[in-house]
Amino acid sequence: MTLARITSTYRLIPFLLLGMIFLFSCRPTAKVRVWRTENQVQWPEKELNLRSTGVCFSGGGTRALCCATGQMKGLKVLDLWSDIGYISAVSGGSWASTIFTYYNAGAQNDEELLGTYIEPGEISMDNLLDISPSFLGYAATRDLSATILELTLKDIATAGILQSGKDIWIDAIGETYLKHFGLYDRGKPRYYTLNDSTMQGIIDLNPKLKLSSDDFYTVHSLQPGDVHRPFLVVNSSLLAPASMLPVNADDMTVFNYTPLYLGSLHRQFIEYDSRLRGKKGFLVGGGFMEPFAMGSKPKSFISGNYFKVKLPERKFRLVDATGTSSSAFAADLGSSFLELFPVDLLPNSNLGRIIPEEKYWPLPDKGMVEATDFRFADGGNLDNFGLLTLLQRQVQKIVVFINTDAPINLDFDPKSDCAPVATDIDSDVYPLFGYPGGNQVHNQVFEKSEFAILFEKLRDARANGKSVMAKTSFKVKENSFWGIQPYQPEILWVYNEQVDQWEDSLNKELKKDLCRGVKGDFKDFPLYPTVGEDRFRLQEFTPSQVNLLYQLSAWNVISNPEMFKFLSE
Repeated sequence: MTLARITSTYRLIPFLLLGMIFLFSCRPTAKVRVWRTENQVQWPEKELNLRSTGVCFSGGGTRALCCATGQMKGLKVLDLWSDIGYISAVSGGSWASTIFTYYNAGAQNDEELLGTYIEPGEISMDNLLDISPSFLGYAATRDLSATILELTLKDIATAGILQSGKDIWIDAIGETYLKHFGLYDRGKPRYYTLNDSTMQGIIDLNPKLKLSSDDFYTVHSLQPGDVHRPFLVVNSSLLAPASMLPVNADDMTVFNYTPLYLGSLHRQFIEYDSRLRGKKGFLVGGGFMEPFAMGSKPKSFISGNYFKVKLPERKFRLVDATGTSSSAFAADLGSSFLELFPVDLLPNSNLGRIIPEEKYWPLPDKGMVEATDFRFADGGNLDNFGLLTLLQRQVQKIVVFINTDAPINLDFDPKSDCAPVATDIDSDVYPLFGYPGGNQVHNQVFEKSEFAILFEKLRDARANGKSVMAKTSFKVKENSFWGIQPYQPEILWVYNEQVDQWEDSLNKELKKDLCRGVKGDFKDFPLYPTVGEDRFRLQEFTPSQVNLLYQLSAWNVISNPEMFKFLSE
């Protein structure tokens, strides 16, 4: 290239920049509905008259997805879905719950989506190999690692033009899990909302946007035989402003995504402690906004419950919600100097750029606020069950599916002076009783003395070879960090563990394979690790591994109808 051509090229740069500024300034404005929570908590879904019952599908990657699918099938067999008001989901539980709540392709109805339950004595190696693409559990066999690698290489090769670093994980979740069920299309992104009525409300308020039904996903339209869809809450964590990374991860707050709204209940002024830039305060929380406004910039308060905003360049999608909920690497990376580590020779290329990021603005009690680029992390960093989200809403009857890979230590004495640790029980259980662990330093909602009651019930069920579950009626303590007020719910805790009663009913061939342990096809069953159950695989399982865990999870529900009937009482 000659010097003259180089010079002329550089002369074009200011005009290109001006063009980009012009295009940015021409982004459309919209009228969006908001719900403030500064005076008293009145959840937006109150207008839906939901039953005060809920189920929690915990995090745990594809293991959690498989367990949740079986548990969903079990609730269908017991005909309990119409008695459930809420689903609260985290990480892998949110993958399953998002597909269950919204799917519009991949399966014709719930019978196909939720699969076929088989009595344990009739399970064979042959029928374990059979997995239909219309089955929700099929998603757990998909190759997530290859998709991540492909998108990462595209990001590096195009300097982020064809693939943004902050969307690598998000888009990988979309391609791997959601696309097959009609919920991800990179070429035609869509907003999401509750139903035709809420969709039409957005369209009517914003005629200049020329939106149509093709621009939205709505909750699954029921076919004959399909079950009721509870109100879905997907949980993630508001990590910190992007400018503050690396940051002390103890400052995270919960962030909810629902079909009706998204945001954070509890208004807080947080001094984020950057490891490089010191402390700086930001307002977070204070209410909720319609999902299609996420990533926008507020321009003015209109009246009542409406703001005028400048919309972002791209739509906020279902995959942005459920993908963010499962970004397990984000908190550790965002609090470490590794976040700054360069991974290639391109400008501004560091590991931290892969942490999900969106513009976010809180709801002030008055006046206006600026939108800030925030990083988001896995909901499991704060509460891997999604239980605290339902306690905020004072839900009266709750089932917590703890789809863990942590066995229960049968030798641990919960009444001893030793505090429980992660080798005794799932590490998200004991912070609820005042034994802090990891980032969960604000999670106590029950008395410490009550931990022993729950642990002993779960331990005894495991020792007796039964489904590991326990029902409690502990009084909830006030928790100002979460905005939880005292009340007394009924909670059924269902723990993913070995069940001798179920295994004893299997045929000899399967029992022999399970006895082979690490040399068999199901080396860690049912406690598959979140990462690396099979060599050279990140989170994907074989069809046999998916089906066996699904069948156990469904059996745990179906064979214990007396434990679940409180949902319908």
